[in-house]
Amino acid sequence: MTDDTEAPDEGPDKGGRPPHAPTPELRRQVETMAGYGIPAADICLSVGVSPMTLRKHYRHELDIGHVKANSAVAQSLFKKATGDGAQCVTAAIFWAKTRMGWRETAVVQLQHSHEDALDQLD
Repeated sequence: MTDDTEAPDEGPDKGGRPPHAPTPELRRQVETMAGYGIPAADICLSVGVSPMTLRKHYRHELDIGHVKANSAVAQSLFKKATGDGAQCVTAAIFWAKTRMGWRETAVVQLQHSHEDALDQLD
């Protein structure tokens, strides 16, 4: 006969950490940190998970973070480039060089005569 004071067998003890449960706040944190370019190892330390758990639960946030950050910077730059004020010219030039393929060129003109070239051969 069994003693009623014993705890029922709940299965084998698996040990280790409890399973990770992402929250909306942690998802935003990971996405933001990834967008800022923070290395995954540092994100793991901040969130308190292993690299494998980070990839398992936050793959989308890791993938999309930098896209959202780049989009926000591009939007801000575009507003500055198409606006008024001291920053608009600098922003417009940067936009033209990086997005439109414009570049500054220096024209170097060389002048010499055929006689000069023949004199150098002697």
